[in-house]
Amino acid sequence: MCVANKELLQKSKQASDASEEFFSVSTIAVNPDRIDEAYACLTEVAEATLKEDGAKIYRFYKTEGKDEFVCMEK
Repeated sequence: MCVANKELLQKSKQASDASEEFFSVSTIAVNPDRIDEAYACLTEVAEATLKEDGAKIYRFYKTEGKDEFVCMEK
């Protein structure tokens, strides 16, 4: 497991201590030419889930030095 993912898992464990648990963590590979577009889309999805009752709550983090995002689902 890469260092960035380990750090995210540690952060999610810290968040779970504050009664905020994440149930799955996955990686989304993105075409390097479309990073900005992917970031905008993932941000929109994350914000929309906060507004919907019963929706899964997503958090997306850009993996430093890689063309991928880490998705955390609550």
